[in-house]
Amino acid sequence: MRPLNIIIVSYGGAHFKILNQLYAELTGRGNVANVTFIALTSSRVNAEREGIVFSQLKDFIHLFDEERVRKLGCALVNKEDLTLDYDESVLYHGLGFSDLIQQVGEAEAAEIYRHHGRACFMPVNVMTTIIKSLSANIVIATDSPRYEQAALTASFRTGAESICIPTLFGNREIADELHSSTGLTMYLPQYHTALVSHQLAKGRILEREVNRDPRSIVVTGSPIFDSVASQYSEQYQPFLSRDQLNFDKIYFYATQDYGNSEVILREALVPFITRQNNCLLVVKPHPGEPKDRYENLSKIKGVFVATDWEANDIAFVSDVIIVEDSTVGLESLVMGKCVLAIDLRPGKNNNFRDFNLCPIFDDTAALLFALTNESASEVCDSIGWSYQYQNSVKVICDIIEGEHDS
Repeated sequence: MRPLNIIIVSYGGAHFKILNQLYAELTGRGNVANVTFIALTSSRVNAEREGIVFSQLKDFIHLFDEERVRKLGCALVNKEDLTLDYDESVLYHGLGFSDLIQQVGEAEAAEIYRHHGRACFMPVNVMTTIIKSLSANIVIATDSPRYEQAALTASFRTGAESICIPTLFGNREIADELHSSTGLTMYLPQYHTALVSHQLAKGRILEREVNRDPRSIVVTGSPIFDSVASQYSEQYQPFLSRDQLNFDKIYFYATQDYGNSEVILREALVPFITRQNNCLLVVKPHPGEPKDRYENLSKIKGVFVATDWEANDIAFVSDVIIVEDSTVGLESLVMGKCVLAIDLRPGKNNNFRDFNLCPIFDDTAALLFALTNESASEVCDSIGWSYQYQNSVKVICDIIEGEHDS
């Protein structure tokens, strides 16, 4: 058997929580010759914290027309609005847009970008060049759009094994929307194997990809949910405790980068918490948002903005967790917590609504009413989602080795 030469492509947040555990397991296996961890955008900070030796787009720029890429990227990136590495962001946008031009032409690329922004990037040619330069025979990524999906498609087309590990339940709304809007097949997912967290995810993918062989989707469990199930037990000692916080009730809102978080806070959560006695609302900004977006909230009685606390530690000591469509909510359900979801995007996919995972509200008034009338906990008792620990890291890595061997 030829030794495995693996590329892992990771965005931040929940995507990183899955892939860093696979990286640690795979690098310790004797049949693995090399694992290249490509840390995109906010994943770099996570990789540095975990001590992972990682690569970025800047490490591959010599493979491309650097002057042209930088010129395109600089035109798309506003340094003043940026919270991430400016140079890496320039390359991210420049490579993405130059690839789009290569695929559809300059005029159409400009039009697509005008309507969709960076969501329209699908740099299959860029990722093909990188994969070939590393002589990879396996590429692993989650189902995140843009560079991760492009890496899976590129490996699928070039003969390397392409393994997708969805973070949630197989919703690919951004890619679906772009395919519907543009008619371009490059936005349709291509990969050999999907290793999913739950039977619900397998069903959702087969609904969307009607020609896919069901055997190519394997229910393995999820490294994220396994970590939560094993770590956040009654014996877990978080860095902060209910005694330290000293509040009768704690509410936790994990924001989302959908553009609705400030509305939800202004119209529901802040009015609610300011009417309570000895209650706390903890707001955790999404990794993709500027950290200072919510700093003024800390001036409001009963509100604390937690930029550096781990989301799961906050959820562990909280009574009610509020999300839009976030892995934080699923992890909280694994802990047995009361989770409420709100979605202000009519007609959009939402895992909590689609799979009846927890109570979900379509407007801020309904959420405010539920919180004010203390009916949330009662509703949470009747709706929920369960997950059993499965040692999915070992299961997934065994399959990765087996897929290559076969």
